[in-house]
Amino acid sequence: MSLLRYHLGRQSGPGGPAIGIKAMTHDVTESLVLEWLRNHHGKAYCSDSIARELKQDVGLIRPVMSKLVFAQHAYWAGHCDCGNRGFKHGR
Repeated sequence: MSLLRYHLGRQSGPGGPAIGIKAMTHDVTESLVLEWLRNHHGKAYCSDSIARELKQDVGLIRPVMSKLVFAQHAYWAGHCDCGNRGFKHGR
């Protein structure tokens, strides 16, 4: 079971998923991506590579990555090993 699915399952009530599941899914995904980039400090990764490593749908990862453009002094643009543009934590 993926970490994201584990978190989603914990947020479910007896009547089904909690209200705001889409927003919560984005928040959990964002936390996972940012933590993953911090743990791989100094190396750039694209959305596809992170999705593959986290075993998540790339459609969940791309919106998080697009927000990193606005994260000043923490995440920097770079090229992933696969050649795609991505981000890294730190210089």
